[in-house]
Amino acid sequence: QVLSEQAHQAKAGQIISEVKHFFCMEQAKHLLSSTEIPKRSIAEAVGYSNISYFYSLFIKHTAISPTDYRNRYSTIKNDQMLAEEYS
Repeated sequence: QVLSEQAHQAKAGQIISEVKHFFCMEQAKHLLSSTEIPKRSIAEAVGYSNISYFYSLFIKHTAISPTDYRNRYSTIKNDQMLAEEYS
């Protein structure tokens, strides 16, 4: 009985951690694509002081690095290219 309760508590803790990481990575994606804030500052803003850990979680969540994500999905860069194209 005690082991079963401990296993449930451990699983609940794991689920909470996964949900937290999911929301942090979603916020990081938003900041990477819509701002020019440095990646280290974004990592800290979403709760990760260890930049290597942030990078590994980001890659696990998105399958690409924060740098590649910003290069691919930056709305700032896309807006600038559109402005240049129509000026």
